[in-house]
Amino acid sequence: MKPDGFGDSEWQRISLGQALRSQRARRRWQQVLGVALLLAGYVCLAVPADTPGDWLLLRVAGGFLLLFAGFAVAIGPLVSAILGTDHE
Repeated sequence: MKPDGFGDSEWQRISLGQALRSQRARRRWQQVLGVALLLAGYVCLAVPADTPGDWLLLRVAGGFLLLFAGFAVAIGPLVSAILGTDHE
């Protein structure tokens, strides 16, 4: 809803600016989440030598799942934007 005192073009410019800021903030948080998932995956893969075999398998599988999820969340949209396949 347009407040009084604003022309149509001013209101569209303000709305577009707010939408772009919101989109940038969402992408920034998405990248932060993706990097956090990547770091968590690397932490899971840092297994000490005396880890029992069952826990070793779980930590390695979980670490690779976290790495994959982090890549998909943080780096995947960046790659698709670079390649021009960004449909957002």
